[in-house]
Amino acid sequence: MRLSSSRATALTHRPQQDFPLWDLAGARPSLDLQFADRKDLVDATTGSNLVDHTRASSGTYVGSDGLIKTATTNAPRFDHDPTTGESLGLLVEESRTNLLLRSEEFDQSPWSEVRASIENSTELAPNGSSYFKKLREDTTPGLSHFVTASVPISTGAPFVFSMYVKAGERLGARLRIADNVSYLEDIVFNASTGVITNSSNSSDIEPISNGVYRVWIACVPNAAATSASVSIEIWNFDENSQGYDGDGTSGIYIWGAQLEEGSFPTSYIPTEGSTVTRAADVASISGSNFSSWYRQDEGTVFADAEFPRIGVRSIWMLNNAANNVDTIDTHFNNNLTFRARKASANLFGATINTASDRNKTSFAFMDNNFGASANGELSPATGSGTISVPTFLEIGSATYAGLSPLNGTIRRLTYWPQRLPNSTLVNITT
Repeated sequence: MRLSSSRATALTHRPQQDFPLWDLAGARPSLDLQFADRKDLVDATTGSNLVDHTRASSGTYVGSDGLIKTATTNAPRFDHDPTTGESLGLLVEESRTNLLLRSEEFDQSPWSEVRASIENSTELAPNGSSYFKKLREDTTPGLSHFVTASVPISTGAPFVFSMYVKAGERLGARLRIADNVSYLEDIVFNASTGVITNSSNSSDIEPISNGVYRVWIACVPNAAATSASVSIEIWNFDENSQGYDGDGTSGIYIWGAQLEEGSFPTSYIPTEGSTVTRAADVASISGSNFSSWYRQDEGTVFADAEFPRIGVRSIWMLNNAANNVDTIDTHFNNNLTFRARKASANLFGATINTASDRNKTSFAFMDNNFGASANGELSPATGSGTISVPTFLEIGSATYAGLSPLNGTIRRLTYWPQRLPNSTLVNITT
């Protein structure tokens, strides 16, 4: 349905909210979700909460103070940079399960000490309410000192192990994953500086705050493995060797161990005596909340999002529950991808290879007229056809189209009921 001239006029004269709306040469958005600035689901244009958000479990996120917080069931999570406190926006993640029991209690089963012991400490953990455990070496000469756990898995799937580490008397640390065939992946790093000194393939280290790092390694178990389990190991490491003469007192601080199926880590899922599953975040706008701002014959969507560039990541999708038959969307699949489909036929498809951790994208569409830009680059692609008639917007996911969730944050999602000029598409993504 085309917006009437009276309705279009009304949209351009709504009062300003807490944060300024994005007026572009007389065009004002009819939907402006300022997730990072507002830290809520309220549309800045109307002042109403139009977004339906669900998550069938609690979930953690990083607060503005850099500490890990817990959001209750269905409550949206607004994440922050753990070192700067910068607001990153709405966190949207897929369902994940922490398969490691006792994620903070390394002195209990399934954990076992090898020439080492686990001690309580007064070092505050990243949640600000519990404490790190100290992995203290014994006095055995010339050998390694570590704690290990065996974890049942589904063989053949990729897994990622992550945890929080802080330097103690020992600055070096090592994480390893093995199956019954071989060691799969490991990473050696300086827990004081965050410098990786040796690693296998997929691994990384992220500074948190107060000298804490979150470290992770990803692996795929050997196809020949006969045991459907992996061994997790956390080592003290001196400057020169994995095997050394322990002094009986030195060690590192450890907390928040997590093993999940996937190629990258997600937000922390604490466990005690059983595995714990964090349900998926689902954010969408439908019904009258959708039709109140969406114009069927033309429009422009801007998104500012941060996500891991692994696999397929859905940023947003306009859909009508027809399973990828009639859709308009922006997603990542090796490149930033813009797509419009109707009756299963592609009307427009564009890819832009400028993806970084944070990406600004704009997608404009109307009958026989499309345009797309990412991070200041305009796609040369063209398309033709009458655009589809969506009935809802999915934010950070594309359930009906089968695309993977964003597994990241959305700072801002804005819609104008006009097909904005290509020059504007470039300007707002630069």
